[in-house]
Amino acid sequence: MFALWEQDGAVYYARVGRSEAQAKLPFELPPVTANGWRIVLSRADKPMPGASIALIASDRSKVALTTDAAGMAETGIA
Repeated sequence: MFALWEQDGAVYYARVGRSEAQAKLPFELPPVTANGWRIVLSRADKPMPGASIALIASDRSKVALTTDAAGMAETGIA
């Protein structure tokens, strides 16, 4: 499933249901483990530590996260 979000002239795609723990796009939030809820923010296959992330659900609820030193964040969704 793909959802399209636009902000500041940029287009972002959110992918739901990740059965693989591997980034496939240049800028992505794949799970650390398959179907997991801990994510790693990567750009050009390199983690991005200390980055701010805003997760927006289909009901428009928002969760603010910050990546750790390894570029990972816990979504808190189970």
